[in-house]
Parts: sequence; C-alpha cells; structure tokens
Amino acid sequence: MRLTLKDEGYPYKKVMQGRKWIGRVYKTADELWACDIYRRRVFTGASTALQAFQEGAAKHMGFEDCSTLQDHNRIMNRRNREQKAMGRALAQDMLSTDRQTREAAYDRLFQNLVRGGK
Repeated sequence: MRLTLKDEGYPYKKVMQGRKWIGRVYKTADELWACDIYRRRVFTGASTALQAFQEGAAKHMGFEDCSTLQDHNRIMNRRNREQKAMGRALAQDMLSTDRQTREAAYDRLFQNLVRGGK
C-alpha cells in the first residue's frame, strides 16, 4: 500500500492511496499539523505537514511510529536485494556452458521449489 501526500492549493494536503483520496493533513488551531485517514484522526502534534503525514501513514499501516516503519522497510529492501541477487546468480549458473555448474544450479532451483521458495 503506497500512500502519497498531494498539495493542490487547498488549506489542507490530500493523502492519496493510488488515485483514491483517503485522508488529509491540515494545520490545527494551535498551529500544529494533524493527519486524518478515513475520517479518523491518526496523528496530531507535528511541526510540519510532512512529519504529520509520515507519522499518520505509519500508524495507519499498523506501526508504532515512523521510525519503526522505516526500519521495517530497510529490512525488507535488504531481503529483496539478497533474493534478487540469488536469483540472478542462479540464472547465470543455469546458462553456464559448464555441465556441472548447470546441473548444480538446477538442483538448487528444485530444492528451493520443494522447500517452498525460501
């Protein structure tokens, strides 16, 4: 789920999920920024609109705060890079001209399929 913040000149900024408008970030009477998503206040008390959006989006996605979400994203990005590198190495070995290397690559592939792709 990708959330974005759009500023279209209104007194508030729109929180978008794809092309769907799901919430807003606005300045409260006490000069702090608040974030409402699906008409529910998810965060208030930020000094900037971007900070309110980041904290509100993290809470909406089920995380405690923005830094927890960033840590989770960092871990997932590292895992995805490792899996992509393993897949590329496996494909390179499968295209090798050496028969033993090619057979070992196919063995690794079928072992991963049996284990469920892990």
